[in-house]
Amino acid sequence: MFYYYFRFFNFICSIFGLRKPFIFSNVNNHTLISILNKFWCLLIVCGIIVTHLIAIKFDLRFNIKQNLSEISNINNLIINVIILLNNIRKENIYIEIYRTTIKMLNDLKINRTCVKMISTKLYLWFTIHSVTFIIFMSLEVIFCNPPYLMVIRIPLFLAIFHLIIHLSLIATILNSVNCNIKEILRNNLYENSGSNIYFKNRQQFKSRLFYLLKLKMYFIEIEPNLHLNLKILCKIYDDLCTCIRLLQKCHGMEVFLTIWVMFTSAVTTITLISNNETDHPWLEVLRGVQVFVWFVVACYLDEQIKQEVETVELYFIKYLIDFKYNHVKREVLQTFKLIVSNNRLQFKAFNLYRLNFATILGTIVSVITYSVISMQFF
Repeated sequence: MFYYYFRFFNFICSIFGLRKPFIFSNVNNHTLISILNKFWCLLIVCGIIVTHLIAIKFDLRFNIKQNLSEISNINNLIINVIILLNNIRKENIYIEIYRTTIKMLNDLKINRTCVKMISTKLYLWFTIHSVTFIIFMSLEVIFCNPPYLMVIRIPLFLAIFHLIIHLSLIATILNSVNCNIKEILRNNLYENSGSNIYFKNRQQFKSRLFYLLKLKMYFIEIEPNLHLNLKILCKIYDDLCTCIRLLQKCHGMEVFLTIWVMFTSAVTTITLISNNETDHPWLEVLRGVQVFVWFVVACYLDEQIKQEVETVELYFIKYLIDFKYNHVKREVLQTFKLIVSNNRLQFKAFNLYRLNFATILGTIVSVITYSVISMQFF
């Protein structure tokens, strides 16, 4: 049901050679990337390589000092070619991600309205980022000569946003799991408690427009599911861990390459501006900052997932020290807490970089260090 609303996003990806498999409501019914789409992807790869080779202005006696801007273009070209080719190889992993996601939504019994609203929210933010990206590309085409760096980055943008969509969904599902856990523990352990702790969303966020614009990810207007128990929620959390591992297999390389693009673009931008080697410094700043913005969005969602994990662990610590429940529930709580402690739902790129703000800070520190070296070298 969720992926039914994302056919248009898949269509956009198909235009730029990043076609994803499509899965229907029945998890066993899906379509893989067709031979025609794979051939189209290869055509795009060949096209951007040929057009880039035609547009570059240095000869075989390449001088890095005189062609610093071309280094960034070639770097982005290679990375986006890798992303396009890597997408073809991951179609079976995409199918497993989609199946796991649909299974979690079905287990939580999320209704169509909630799924439609979260899809609309994701589309809204995708549209905002896309419009901004198109404006930047238009400015680049107007004021610069080819090759156009931002146009080359389109596959990277779509790949990162595919990751952002699924991180948003994981954060949303985890928020729902936390709310169900809190309600179950309150109803079973503190039956006389009068605290209204379940889903403030219905009282506080009645405006759907406010819901769409709010950065926090959650399902709107959802009711407590009395048929869920801790064992089902524990299985859903385990599925979330599986989904994160599959996303690491699909997007680990892309996140790793994105960090490299952030670093090289920022160093190149600072060097070109400091040495007055560009006619449009503001455009170089946009090029350098653009990828950082995409990465910050992904880090924000990962941070939200981290906070939800810490919240659910805090629930268990709070209720495990209480003695008003039976032995069976205590064992389930301890097992659930053990799973949460061992699986923090933290996205990692090749187990080298975590998708968090610390990685951005480390990249900025590296940019400052190597920018000083680069300015002295050039």
